[in-house]
Amino acid sequence: MTTVDKTTQPQISGLAKVWQRLPVLLKAFLMVTLIGIVGANGISVFFVALPLPLSLIAMLVYLFFYWKFFSGS
Repeated sequence: MTTVDKTTQPQISGLAKVWQRLPVLLKAFLMVTLIGIVGANGISVFFVALPLPLSLIAMLVYLFFYWKFFSGS
């Protein structure tokens, strides 16, 4: 009798293949830029959309979750 191997390797998307081929320094630059844009623009949205006391509270909550997410917690 023969056994059938039913384990399959997950297919990697085209975007993941491109990402894997990029040099490490380019990946690091892109990630730092993306993280910086998300952090800086998120804060400015609160200043524009909310009045001053609420925007400060919203910014503190946003920065707390931003910090927790990017610290790995």
